[in-house]
Amino acid sequence: MLFRSIPDLYRGYGYPVFNFYSPMVYLVGHLLTITGVSVWNAFRVIGLGSMASGAIGTYYFVRVSYQRHNGTSTPFAAVVASLMYVLAPYPFVINIYLRGNLPEALSLGLVPWFLLAVDQCFIAARRATIRTVLIAAVTGATIVLTHQLSGLLALGAAIVWTVGRVAASPSSARLGFARVALGGLVSGGLLASTGIPSILELPAVHYENATMPIAQLLEKLVDISGGTPRPIVLHGPAVPVLPGAVDWAWMYRYPWGIAPTFAPMKPSSTHMVIAVITLVSLTGIGIAGPLRRRRNDEAAVVVALPVFGPALLLTLTWFCTTTWSEALWVNL
Repeated sequence: MLFRSIPDLYRGYGYPVFNFYSPMVYLVGHLLTITGVSVWNAFRVIGLGSMASGAIGTYYFVRVSYQRHNGTSTPFAAVVASLMYVLAPYPFVINIYLRGNLPEALSLGLVPWFLLAVDQCFIAARRATIRTVLIAAVTGATIVLTHQLSGLLALGAAIVWTVGRVAASPSSARLGFARVALGGLVSGGLLASTGIPSILELPAVHYENATMPIAQLLEKLVDISGGTPRPIVLHGPAVPVLPGAVDWAWMYRYPWGIAPTFAPMKPSSTHMVIAVITLVSLTGIGIAGPLRRRRNDEAAVVVALPVFGPALLLTLTWFCTTTWSEALWVNL
């Protein structure tokens, strides 16, 4: 156990990071520090690398997909998608600047590359099967080794994309689906050295002793029916907010800051613009689908699947920040 724990964590009592937690960020940080980089600068390097990876990966993923579906190489859509991903509150702003959660930030920076690797499984030539399978497998395993829960998010995104590809062209997508499935098996093999010990040692983890006051969660829920925020029991007086479900401010006021900036979580104006654009795009695609087909005989409505996935995720996450989801949180 001593060789699988970090003695400096958990106030000097040690923490079994390499037993149950994904170790990739700690290993990368260690490689940086043994070259003479300070711990603080290693933190900075990994944080900046996470954002750069997310931005560049999103750009190439959207650029490749957009060019294939529309036959043009304009980078506009890719640039917009890249900016939206980097500037979205959770992946990097909250995880790096407010939570200091490098594992989750780095894994979310790798997710676009994983989706690009999954997409390549469907469009690469037959002779490139081994290469595409290995790239997808290694990328997926790296995400899990960086942050396990983000691995589940990446898996869900890959399923949505795979469904869209198979539905678009079932005959030509068989090879791609086989590649993705094989990549999943290879990825599982790469994770066996850390996954099997964690599963075998689960009886040593007593989740019943890990509790969190429900008030810390409920006080952040937004009551969209009224303008008076709930009293912040553990964080001082609540910041007055306008009534309704949206905080109509372009500069989003993140709720995990100091007392003057703390407030119940609400979508900002930026988020609503993104939601409206998504809704309009889905409506347009849905109307255009039955009327015309694309060059490769792909129904236009199928293109809505990759758009519908993020829209559904946005709706679910917004629901979980309102008082309508209180029963869900209480019973969780």
